[in-house]
Amino acid sequence: MTESTTEIAQKEFSVIRDLLLVPLKPDLRNEELPSHRKWRSGCIPVGLPDLVPVKPPSDREGLEGFCNLREGEEGEKLLVVTVENRGNATAPQSTTRVTFVDLSNFNISETSDKITSEIPAGKSIELEFDMQRCSSSNCLFIITVNAKFEINESDLTNNVAIGLCRSSPL
Repeated sequence: MTESTTEIAQKEFSVIRDLLLVPLKPDLRNEELPSHRKWRSGCIPVGLPDLVPVKPPSDREGLEGFCNLREGEEGEKLLVVTVENRGNATAPQSTTRVTFVDLSNFNISETSDKITSEIPAGKSIELEFDMQRCSSSNCLFIITVNAKFEINESDLTNNVAIGLCRSSPL
């Protein structure tokens, strides 16, 4: 049985809600945090991957640090997303999603999913997303790795990143 888009969105929201509303604090007994937030003090459960969207080496800071563009074979503008496995086990195939946001009205203009191949522990891969999907000159986007919760990870709270590519001042 496959999950509906609504069910997936609800899971994404619950991860973001827990990340924002449950503060990280020392809890030596590890009793006060929800189960997926326990043992966040640097301990990684044995044998689990941890997928993370990462900024490429760049002098850009903040949201613009995720703006990694490349020209495609036909001259199209491509957003390059780097997915790293910071866990201690190989991550099986999963889905990486980029959601493009129209800055004129802050509505979702397009969502694009890419199959993310298996990533060994400590390694990363690059995925290319068509930037033509971004309707404005200033493009806000949300990167979600393991977007369909296909794999069990050591930390789901680091699966989302927000980026911005600017061609003119906001």
